Amino acid sequence: MAAIPYREITALLERWASNDIPIVNFTVNNVLAELGLSGVLHYDVLKYLSRMNGFELISKKMLLCPNGHKGRTFPLDTPIDEEQLFECWCSEQYYFDPDFAIIVFSFTEDFISQSREKKKSMCEFAYCCESYHRR
Repeated sequence: MAAIPYREITALLERWASNDIPIVNFTVNNVLAELGLSGVLHYDVLKYLSRMNGFELISKKMLLCPNGHKGRTFPLDTPIDEEQLFECWCSEQYYFDPDFAIIVFSFTEDFISQSREKKKSMCEFAYCCESYHRR
């Protein structure tokens, strides 16, 4: 069994959250691809990200239209009316189908704020060190 690189995942999340426009509605596959990790780790990374729900991350389910386009998101624990009709930007109309839903994650405002503060501190520290070494 391959070890999960927790530090690398956390650093990636901090980087994504500290962007001027934070990454939203990302998937486990996005994390795996960005870090060059094997799909074998999918379930373990999903569990790790899910444990962050309500703290660093907000877990949601995203509907996909029959053409595979991303649709509306709902809190993970919110039931979806199976008789409600949704419309995609491609004009496809569809009903909720669990086979066409994925788990996505976004950042809490607190995590975004803390990540930006950490990034700012690191930049200030790097500038300070650079200035010191130029003397």
